[in-house]
Amino acid sequence: MQYLGIEIEVENTGRLSRELFSPYWRSTTDGSIRDGVEYVSRKLSRSELNASISDIKPFITSSYHSERTSIHVHLDCEGDLSRANEFKLKYLRIERHLIAWIAKRTGYDRSNNRYAMPLHMLYSIFSDSKYVAVSTNRLGDLGTVEVRSMGGTINTRLIERWATFLMDVQKEPFETFLNKPKLKLFMQSNKIPIYKKRDLHCKTDFDRVYATVNLNSIKILEV
Repeated sequence: MQYLGIEIEVENTGRLSRELFSPYWRSTTDGSIRDGVEYVSRKLSRSELNASISDIKPFITSSYHSERTSIHVHLDCEGDLSRANEFKLKYLRIERHLIAWIAKRTGYDRSNNRYAMPLHMLYSIFSDSKYVAVSTNRLGDLGTVEVRSMGGTINTRLIERWATFLMDVQKEPFETFLNKPKLKLFMQSNKIPIYKKRDLHCKTDFDRVYATVNLNSIKILEV
């Protein structure tokens, strides 16, 4: 059974956020956003994802997003650092493509965001900093790896699609995850360049060796 949690930041929420009564969500303030609210889900099973997104939709779509807001997805790793690091390695193999995909669909370039620094720009992808694209900072208390790279959006279909994709990546073995049709179909733009080995900027030999395995197997499909 896969579990996850979602954090959705929005601005200019007004009184509606104070009327939230949900079996899936709670609201909290966030000092980094203006007149804003962060909606935080409880621990969700994969089968609850669609219902939880539908439940929060009226609150999200009546608000606004900006370059200050973002979507964070927590993937349950049961506190296992090796599982969290395996996900990081898989994410790194497609990171630049995902950054371009996010920019295209949200309008926000997260390629140098100081609150979600891309893994390929770090000295080591195994940093436990909070403010990186994929963070293990909450592994100790929540048991999760946190994906912080998605820009702000009030498109609930996009949020659900992104969360589902991340669960799919987590589920598949490191050696074969790029060959799964549903993961290929997620990358549905032939205008985004394929990840090349020379594009990686990891500064440690250990990171570089693991990050460049079979990069040329990435396929980008138009559907």
